[in-house]
Amino acid sequence: MEMQASRSEKIAFIFPAKFAPDGFAVNPELNFLEENGSAKLSVGISLLGLNKESYYWLTVTVTDPEENIVFQPPTERITPSDIDPVHCTTFISMNVFLQAKPLGVYQINCAISQYDGTAVYDSKYANFNIVGDN
Repeated sequence: MEMQASRSEKIAFIFPAKFAPDGFAVNPELNFLEENGSAKLSVGISLLGLNKESYYWLTVTVTDPEENIVFQPPTERITPSDIDPVHCTTFISMNVFLQAKPLGVYQINCAISQYDGTAVYDSKYANFNIVGDN
């Protein structure tokens, strides 16, 4: 897919957060503890400059220190009802469960694209650590 630089749709920020049972990311965190080979966290993604009458796709992947994809949920559909009609923004939050081997720096990758999938409007990434208990 081709990146379209002149579009107003942007990913304002992405952040890893302490795991939230309700799935709503509110407490940013950089270090997550590996427990029995896995880790859990929440991710918050803020989008702005959206057209309140348009549909979008949001793709998210998490890669490990060796650049293997370790988490890839289904593509998130953003509909006009998800978009604030005054500010043209939305906030997406999700829980992430992943295999946490090896330890080290992991990366959350995110892209917002045209609903038909032909163009990516913006992409960003954020890093976080998976650490052991020592």
